[in-house]
Amino acid sequence: MKLEDLLEEKKRKIWIRCYLKREAKRRPRDPEKEKLLIVFDYMRFRRFIQEGKLEVIGDRRYRLRI
Repeated sequence: MKLEDLLEEKKRKIWIRCYLKREAKRRPRDPEKEKLLIVFDYMRFRRFIQEGKLEVIGDRRYRLRI
């Protein structure tokens, strides 16, 4: 095998490895479960504000105190 052939084969393998990677498949989340998670997140957000862990600084700006 010639050096050019080896280099060409190496380029092809690198290209396949870099550009044709298969992404992990992810099933869509159940709509009921998604709604429930949003409600839980909202409740936690409100609880943090009431406990003083999260301070509202301005419009869409918050400070988290740990």
